[in-house]
Amino acid sequence: MPAPDELKRALETHFAALVEKDEVDIVAVEDEDAVEVQTDTWTLYTQGWPLTTAWIALDDDAASPTERVQVLTVAVRPHQLAVLRALDAALTGALATALRASADPLSITLAGLIEAKGPS
Repeated sequence: MPAPDELKRALETHFAALVEKDEVDIVAVEDEDAVEVQTDTWTLYTQGWPLTTAWIALDDDAASPTERVQVLTVAVRPHQLAVLRALDAALTGALATALRASADPLSITLAGLIEAKGPS
């Protein structure tokens, strides 16, 4: 099943400046209704339209909640987090909701960072 055009379009729109700088790639996942946002340090998997599934993958593992926040704040740069926050707002909270629903501790931590107010 191909990735929904709406999902890919939403990701391309929000990450356009970072794609242009070759900092981010938006890649449709073959045979799935999914799209990945890929960087050198993290990959965000998204699926469905409206968005139903999301999780983040990093090269570094983190066992404790404190370590998860630390590795995410190093891997996901402040301007990238700002884009994720804008995307979440445009999707009326669906990104953070999908990250929490993944039950993956790292993804749940990212959801908290996305929802946090103030500077990254």
